[in-house]
Amino acid sequence: MRAGFTGTRWGMTSGQKLGVVKLLSALGITEVHHGDCVGSDSDMHDIAWANEDMFIIIHPPVKRDLRAWRVPRDFRGQILEEKTYLARDRDIVDATDILIATSHAFVEEKKSGTWYTMNYARQPEINHTVYWVTPDGGVRQWKA
Repeated sequence: MRAGFTGTRWGMTSGQKLGVVKLLSALGITEVHHGDCVGSDSDMHDIAWANEDMFIIIHPPVKRDLRAWRVPRDFRGQILEEKTYLARDRDIVDATDILIATSHAFVEEKKSGTWYTMNYARQPEINHTVYWVTPDGGVRQWKA
């Protein structure tokens, strides 16, 4: 199963990292797509890399100031073309089966790429299940 990922530039809490590891295992994820930004995308890259059977697809942003510059090694991934934040966020969702999200807060934040991506994935015509890993490591699940 292919999982898209979105998260805060502030990085994952230790609870979120544990929650994400458990989700990847429980859902049988074999491929992870992330947006190559500092913080949570970079954390997800490390988590996926630690799983030797995980394939990593990177959707980098055109704007480079917050880019993490992660690179898949040993033929276990691919880097796609750079796109604007919102375009690559939609591409991550469109290329995957589910979305895993780690937010900075326990409530929806306006002007947040993480919440934009979560809301995009939850649209009925997209029909993704979203697994929101809250800052304390709890997991909330939404189906479109």
